[in-house]
Amino acid sequence: MINEIFNLKVPHFPRALCAQVGFGDLWFPETREEVSTFTSQAKKICSGCHHRVECLQYALDEEISDGIWGGLTRRERLKFVPRRPNGKPVNNMGEKVYNYRKQGYSYEWIASRLTTTQAAAVQALTRYKKRMGIGDGK
Repeated sequence: MINEIFNLKVPHFPRALCAQVGFGDLWFPETREEVSTFTSQAKKICSGCHHRVECLQYALDEEISDGIWGGLTRRERLKFVPRRPNGKPVNNMGEKVYNYRKQGYSYEWIASRLTTTQAAAVQALTRYKKRMGIGDGK
């Protein structure tokens, strides 16, 4: 259900404690009251989970901004985001589009997943290939 709400391809963590407790408000608080009430509870559960590191890595790799993943909130995960010397986040959309295309995903799906347009995804891929010296292979 949660993957449908957030359009995520959620990995299977067989011993994840969140799966035993259930998803919902605890890991995805929406109001200030829920954040203050549920965040500490979710973090406590995450702290004892066998999949905490994998979960955090997944959220970082997928640039998930919602919820608590690996015991960290969105704001806490920001310190792991690669940044340029000027402090702006590194934009690796071209690499993401390239990897998704290698897996067979359509530009329409990729644009939806990366919350961009198909034209922007194609342009990012073109620039990435040029920068990396990757030919079309056609």
